This record gives sequence, C-alpha cells and structure tokens, in this order.
Amino acid sequence: MSLVTTFDYIVVGAGSSGCALAHRLTEDGMSRLLLIEAGKDWPPGREPASMLDSFPLIAYFTRDFIWPDMRVTFRPRDRAGNAPMRNYEQARVVGGGSSINGQFANRGAPADYDEWAQLGAEGWNWDNVLPYFKRLEHDLDMDGPLHGRGGRIPIRRIFPHLWSGFTNAAVQAFEDNGYRNIWDQNGEWQDGYFPSTFSNAFDRRVSSAIGYLDAATRLRPNLEIASEMSVTRLLFEGRRAIGVKARAANGETHTFFAREIILTGGALHTPAMLMRAGIGPGTELKRHGIDVVLDRPGVGDNLNDHPSVGVAAFLERAARLDPAIRRHIHVSLRYTARTPDAQPGDMFLCPLNRTAWHAVGHRLCSLMVILNKPYSRGRVRLTSARPDDEPDVDFNLLSDERDMARMVDAVRFIDALYQAPSIKSVARHPFLASYTERVRRMSKYNKVNAALTQAASTFLDAPDAVRKSFLRGFIAEGEPLSDLLADEAKLRENLLRVVVGVWHASGTCRMGRPDDPYAVTDSRGKVIGVEGLRIADCSVIPALPRANTNIPAIMIGEKMSDLIREDNRGLNYAAGGDTLIEALP
Repeated sequence: MSLVTTFDYIVVGAGSSGCALAHRLTEDGMSRLLLIEAGKDWPPGREPASMLDSFPLIAYFTRDFIWPDMRVTFRPRDRAGNAPMRNYEQARVVGGGSSINGQFANRGAPADYDEWAQLGAEGWNWDNVLPYFKRLEHDLDMDGPLHGRGGRIPIRRIFPHLWSGFTNAAVQAFEDNGYRNIWDQNGEWQDGYFPSTFSNAFDRRVSSAIGYLDAATRLRPNLEIASEMSVTRLLFEGRRAIGVKARAANGETHTFFAREIILTGGALHTPAMLMRAGIGPGTELKRHGIDVVLDRPGVGDNLNDHPSVGVAAFLERAARLDPAIRRHIHVSLRYTARTPDAQPGDMFLCPLNRTAWHAVGHRLCSLMVILNKPYSRGRVRLTSARPDDEPDVDFNLLSDERDMARMVDAVRFIDALYQAPSIKSVARHPFLASYTERVRRMSKYNKVNAALTQAASTFLDAPDAVRKSFLRGFIAEGEPLSDLLADEAKLRENLLRVVVGVWHASGTCRMGRPDDPYAVTDSRGKVIGVEGLRIADCSVIPALPRANTNIPAIMIGEKMSDLIREDNRGLNYAAGGDTLIEALP
C-alpha cells in the first residue's frame, strides 16, 4: 500500500456493490477512493480456474474464497434459543458473492421495487431503478426497452440446442402442467419457464470484480485497493464518522480517514460493524460492554433470505449432462403458489442436471425450489465486541406459516413433476435432499473426494435394487418421500430439517423514512442520526425481491454512486485539502 491515509471515500467491502461503487466514484479522476477487502484479490488474468468456471459448485466450497468460521441457524430456534448450527459459505474475496455464486442474473418483479418505495425508500420504485439495471448490463441475447447494452456485466442464456435430456424432460413436464416458454426471464413479469439468465460470457463467470475492476480501472491513480485487510473499528468524532482502523494480513494496523465511509460488507457483517461502533439496539450493545453512540433498534433486524429445498433423484445415463457443458442449470420455472397470500411469481424452480462436481453428483439430478417472496424474518446479533468474532445469525426460515404452507405445496408439486411421464422415464427414486455436514465435506474439491465418489458411483450404476438400497442407506437421509407426503406433520418437520437459505442475506440495515425507528438508513444510504456514514449493500433492502440478489446488489451500487456524487458534487477533500481533514488528529 501507499502511504496515503486520507481519501474522499473509503468503501469497506469489495463485493458486488462495492466494486461498482469503486469504479463509478473514481471515474472523475479526482475523487480519491480506498477500497478495503478482507479477502484476497485476483487481478485480471490471474483469476483461479474454479472462480471463472461456469459450473459454480467448486468455487462455493473453496476455503480461500469464504469466511471460514461463519456459522448460522436456518430453521427457527426453540424456546431455549437453540437450533442446529450450519456452515454458511459467505464470500470473502474481491468481487464478493459474485465471485463464487451461481451467476444467476435476474432482477425480480417491478412490484418488489414499488414496495421498497412504499416502505419508505423514496426514489427506489421500479421506474427509478430500471435505468440502473439497464446501465449495469450488456445483454448478449435480448433487446428492447427492458434491456441494456454496453454495461459492465454481460448477461447470457443457454438455448434449447444445448439443453440436456433431463432439462428437456422437465420442460415437457412444465408444459404438461400448463406453463409455456416465455423466453425472457428479465422481460415482462409473468409465470412460465425460460432459459435462465447468467452473468457470464463465453462460458466464463463475469463477477463484479471482473466487470468493474478491470485493468484500466485499476490503473486509475485515484483508486487504491487494499485486499487481505480487515476493518477492526469505525472511527467517530461525536456522531460523525471520520475514518477506519484496519489490520493487514501481516498484523500491521493502519488508520485511514475520509469524508465519507461507505459500508458494503454485506447483510451479515455490515450490521455487526455498526453495532461494534455503538450504533444499534441499545440493550444489545450494553450487553457486550459497548458504549451506545446511537440507539437504532433496526440494526440487525429484518434479516431476509430465500428458503430453498431440493428433491433429488437418480438420473439415467442417457439424460445426463454432456461433460463438455459446464452450466448445470439451463432453464427455470417461475410460478405462483397455489396457496392463500401467494403473490404473482413468488416461487422459482430449477432443474439441476447435476448436484455436485464429482461422480456421484453427475449421476443425481434435482428439482430445487426457492420461495422467492418470503414473509419470515430473522436477525443478526453480536457474539462479542471483538471484531474477529463472527456474529450470531438466525435466519428463522419457514417461521411464518405462509412460508411453510407454500413450501409444503411446492414439494407436492415437485412430486407431481417427478411422476410426469417425461421425467419418470429418466429419473428414479426421488428423495428430499439435505445439505448435511457430510455433503458439505464431500463437496470440497480434492483427490480424496474424487476417488471416494468415483467408487460410490458404481453402486448408482448397478441394478436398480442395489441402487435403491444405496440411495436410501448412504445418500438420502430421513424417511422416504412417499411417507412424508402421506403425513403432512412429518413433511413439515423434515422441511425444517433440510431448509437452507441461498446466500441472499438482505435487509438488516434497511432504508426507510427518517422518522421510522426501525429504519437504519435514509433513501440515500445515509445512516440516520450520524454523519459521514453510508451503507450501500443488500443490508439496505427493505424487502427481498423475487430474484437472486447479485444483480440487485450491483444496481444498488450503481444508483448509490449517483446519489453520492450528487451530494458531494465539487467536493474533493483528499485531493485539495479541507478543513475537516486538516483538523483530524
């Protein structure tokens, strides 16, 4: 790093939105910006092959790319506050989640953003966010008023000539159930199936880091990237944020100052940073011996994620994915749940042509359903005041009866799809899949797992009686699906056992009106009650959109960059000297 310690902006977290902010806020060539990231940085041309791979299930489980000690609870906790702890693969790398995620590139329903505005995020309705969705993208396949060309993130699809046998079987089952191909996932909001959209070009991932921190951007003299550096403390003078303390990988500590501190650490770490700085629920802060700078009860509340469940099955050889095709998901189905309180297109279903990188995963397919408009809410709290201790994360999935009812209905729908002639002819012995610790260990990419799964796969290719016994004895956990469908109480309990989030954590520092006691930021991302501090990541989302969150996160970075420039037009304190900076100790 250089010896410069004073900047116009410090962006804490080089994730999907942080990279976009760093690119946009340094376009003028004058505003000095420091981008701090706890994880590693792979500059253009040096990205690991697993990170660039269209098949994402290797990058997901690479230790160098994630926070190693992040553990969460997904199911509701009991009266004693207990629930099984699960590993959570939260990205810790330049590019954030966009560097390891499934690369889905969708936006959600226009009504989602109109709801944001209704909840107090003025200026974030659909008509106001659509220009930023278009600005960020370069759609390689679709054109028209809803699509962008020339943006930093390419959007592509896999069309029918490359669809696998299982994908085609699923498509036929969708059509048998009355759904048609609407082709454009990011077009008019309606039910139907479509080629899934991905942030990908030429069969390679394009993360926010690749799209926004390209070689030309990194050459800007007013941009500095500090990777493998953790922010340990936010610095304040009274109620004005003035800088950060950070620790490098070698243990050295640094102090940096700026006119504005912008937090983009994600919906789990951003509220934790605020609470350690004394901004959050007062009783919670006092419990950890933290002086209360500002009592904001909404910090850490309103945690959202999309609950997900998969039903896997053995896949016949003829229907398996061609090894030359890396993408394992080709189409998706958007549909409206058949329950009261359902909203249009509130369910999302994907046929997976393989469930893992290894030989067993190549022989298993899955129909994975995502509840795209959940009502359940969780929360983030501190475990201690120490910056190295991960927060206490309770997703509380399926705690709202409206969510549980829709998930029960979804499993029944998936069972009906497996019974459809087209799928039944290629997929056998469906079972409720579970992301157990054993599955997680076997998902790590190494030679031992490759050998073990290659040996295990011979039982899947054995006669049907042997295969069925192996599935029930070694892969499927819990009772047979048919038994669960016959007993709804058992089905509900097993859904609580297997439900997981899909790494779409959002909402823990939500935008809202300044007089809303549970809002944390105003509609310009400014933390209510303090100066010099903004949030510009998925924490600010008032209600989860019916979409994977990577593209909405980048949109937030794009729109916030314009709001920040509007608020600071003509002010370049670090470049020209300023009384605030000169007065700092």
